[in-house]
Amino acid sequence: MTKLEELNERLKKEVVKFKFMKKNGEERIATGTRMSSYLEEKNAVPTGNGSEKSNVTTYYDVEKEGWRSFSNDSFIKILN
Repeated sequence: MTKLEELNERLKKEVVKFKFMKKNGEERIATGTRMSSYLEEKNAVPTGNGSEKSNVTTYYDVEKEGWRSFSNDSFIKILN
């Protein structure tokens, strides 16, 4: 299992802190989840048309309280 696969599995079950490279070259530390119980509590309904891009990871940013995504190629590491 790759670290990116591990991140995607953990996002379904818990809140995870991780790092990725933004398009502008800055490193970004994010805290996110796709855990259904958390999303229901926050009433965090996914936005967009629901299409899944295979090269993008989507998550709910618990600090910014909104949906975010990043290119899988820009993933750096899991921090917790």
